[in-house]
Formats: sequence, structure tokens, C-alpha cells
Amino acid sequence: MFGLGGTYTFSSNVVLDANVGYTRQRLGAEGFDIVSNFGLDVLHIPGTNGPDHLQGGVPAFQINGGWTNIGNDNTGNPFLFRDNQYVGTANLSWLKGKHSFRFGGADEIARVKEFGRLRQYCIEHRHELAQGA
Repeated sequence: MFGLGGTYTFSSNVVLDANVGYTRQRLGAEGFDIVSNFGLDVLHIPGTNGPDHLQGGVPAFQINGGWTNIGNDNTGNPFLFRDNQYVGTANLSWLKGKHSFRFGGADEIARVKEFGRLRQYCIEHRHELAQGA
């Protein structure tokens, strides 16, 4: 994680300030049985385990009609988040007599790479422009 900011004075009444930042979040959880392919090797059910390490373990089975989960009852597990987030902002201030004007913008990029039972990947990019007096 890092951040960097700076200010540049063009003249006594025009000032630019800018900031950039980066952070990376790595977060995950695994079950105790993740090293086995229980669904494929023991139960012999095709498609229950895959080649990726996070696709191992006891599979989860959900049956509608009020039944509780069978197998891996923690349906949010395993998961692995590898999220890179970037931010950049810039503002230009202008002073004129008794008035001050500020113009600026922000750019945020969240490169979200997630593996889990609920979703595989998601990417978000957001821009903001603001002006004020």
C-alpha cells in the first residue's frame, strides 16, 4: 500500500494539488478438507471437484424444500480475493479577489479478482468530476 501527494503553486492565486494511491488486498479462507477431491474420488460424482486447489474438498449440496445443506455447509468457503485498487485525484484552486474557485476530479480503479462459490471475477472503474465555487 502506498500513497503520494503533492502541491504546486503556479502563482499566488493558482494552486494545484494532486494525490495518487495504491493498495492490494489478499484475503482468503479454506476448509480443512481442501486437499482432497472428495466429491470426485470418493463419491465418484463428475464435476464436483476441479483442477484448481480451491475446487477441492467436500462439495456442497443444497436441496430445496426446507432441507439443510449436505456436505460443505459453509457455502461461502473456500474463497480467495486478490483486489488491486488505484486512486488518483487532482484539484486546481483559483483565488480572485474575495472569491475562490476549485475544480477537480478523481479516478478510482478497483481490479477485483475473486474466486469463490458466489462469483468468479468483477471489475469496476469509476470517474468523478467536481467543480465548486
